Amino acid sequence: MARTRTAAGIGAVIAVLGLALGGCGGPSAEEAARARTAFATCAACHGPEGQGNREVGAPNIAGLPAWYVVNQLRKFQIGHRAYVPEDSVGRRMAAAAQTLTQADDVAAVARWLGSLPPSPPPPTVQGDAQAGRVAYQACISCHEKDGSGRKDKNAPPLPGLADWYVVAQLQQFRDGWRGTNTNDPSGTTMRPVSIPLSDADIRNLAAYLVTMR
Repeated sequence: MARTRTAAGIGAVIAVLGLALGGCGGPSAEEAARARTAFATCAACHGPEGQGNREVGAPNIAGLPAWYVVNQLRKFQIGHRAYVPEDSVGRRMAAAAQTLTQADDVAAVARWLGSLPPSPPPPTVQGDAQAGRVAYQACISCHEKDGSGRKDKNAPPLPGLADWYVVAQLQQFRDGWRGTNTNDPSGTTMRPVSIPLSDADIRNLAAYLVTMR
């Protein structure tokens, strides 16, 4: 049976799933097995347990909230992320996201990843954590003081994210590779916060986030 849908159709279904997953627990054994199968394409970059791989630009995603995974997969599928031709890593991710064409696959993968223990990688970015703490004050309204994030603002938890990935994404927001699609409100919220940041500011923020682990 062909597993094809329009991008708009996929987006609508996943948007509903994002709401439904808010109150759901972890996956059943059957759903976890289904998720592992569906995740096979993703595992080539993110690792079989979502531990990430810096060499290919794939962040650690184990332990991320299911609602956030669903929302990001939707953005990749409908072009709210990876819309800049130079973003080769993002475009590779967008292609992988298109393989999850069944709504129940997306839900299963999201719940399964959320049930995995986080695997924070070792620090790799040199920065001034104290200066980063000061700069982080602009992030608190969405990501909370402790970095735990807010679902209502689609702001993910930050402790445990790879510091190199934090640097890469802040640079993308600053430079217009993310956050310039007006149909992506959470992305456009990040953009003005990122624009004033220098490379040193971004490294400092990444160094501070490491201290939250």
